[in-house]
Amino acid sequence: MPHSALRSPLARVSALVLTTAGLLVLALPTSSALASYRYRRVRTSDYDECTADLIGRGAAEAVAATACASAFHPREVSRCVAGIGGGETLVVSDVLEACRSVRRPEDLAQCFNQIVGDDETANLSSVLSHCRRSLLPNEFANCVVGIKNGSTLTTDRALATCIDAVDTPGRVVQ
Repeated sequence: MPHSALRSPLARVSALVLTTAGLLVLALPTSSALASYRYRRVRTSDYDECTADLIGRGAAEAVAATACASAFHPREVSRCVAGIGGGETLVVSDVLEACRSVRRPEDLAQCFNQIVGDDETANLSSVLSHCRRSLLPNEFANCVVGIKNGSTLTTDRALATCIDAVDTPGRVVQ
């Protein structure tokens, strides 16, 4: 009897629909995966504020417009630029390029500020470059500050040591 039940067209269509629905449910990402990137809808005001912030910090209008237009989260890019202190030493275009080229711009700013806050004499361009190159900027900053404070190494040497050690594939996957 079970074999004859699957021979009816209605039973076949029902089985196909249920199987497809089950596979679709399995293919959907979990809510924790969606929440991990702080997803939110980007609004007109995000582009407006991003552009105005970047222009206010000295970026050319065309550069600011392009940076904000190409960003997945434009406010994060402008917050990154605003969050990186450097005064006269860092050029706003270099900071903007670093903020545009990372996955999480606000983490870049935190990395930069943590390292520079620990050593105000650090080479700002080098710190910015190393934080940008790191896959895990917050862990990288912890490594640099911890290594530097626990040894006699300079900040530049700690930067070089940590960039080689922190971003190994085995550590990134953890």
